[in-house]
Amino acid sequence: MDNEQEYITITQVAEDLKWNKATVYDWIKTLGIQTHRFVRNRNTFLHITDAARLKEVKEKPWTAGPNTARSARRVSEKVEKPPVSPPVVQPTEKVEKRVYNRKEKDTGLPDGAMLAIDFARNHGVKRETFRDHMIIGLGAGVPWGMGDEMTVEKEHVDYSERPKPGRPKETEKYLTADQQRQALDFWKRHDVTFSECDQPGCPCHKGDE
Repeated sequence: MDNEQEYITITQVAEDLKWNKATVYDWIKTLGIQTHRFVRNRNTFLHITDAARLKEVKEKPWTAGPNTARSARRVSEKVEKPPVSPPVVQPTEKVEKRVYNRKEKDTGLPDGAMLAIDFARNHGVKRETFRDHMIIGLGAGVPWGMGDEMTVEKEHVDYSERPKPGRPKETEKYLTADQQRQALDFWKRHDVTFSECDQPGCPCHKGDE
């Protein structure tokens, strides 16, 4: 297998996930994933990012989204109702003084930890790009988590997870202080463009140690 491969066959995806090919195709249709064919090659391929998406759905089915059929029916019922104008709220001194701090809402995170989405945004890295850095990786090898003892896997950004506040069936990724430092080192090793943030105490301000 080419260490720099970008595509993987449907057959290989099915073997890695321990699914039959029919199940793989069913999920491809459900998630709207694009398949690929190449000249003089009878195999059907998926991009490695889409293969990693299927792996994530297998491990955490709720990431595939809600039951869209039921949601669509609810939306159609709402459309039939006449629109209702929102009430006009007159500003008061109490409303102006209710200032919420994001950190106060993120209860349960260890000291110095930060949600992965915030860490990426603070450093000018797209959330989708940083998500790939965590669940797929960069460099030579197959996507992280899809190899075995005989296969080289890509280097990835280590992360932690917790249940979303108020949504115990869903999870969100966060980085501890050590994982933040490791993520910055990962970006430097792989020449990923990022910027210093404006958060005091962030490892990005300490320079190379």
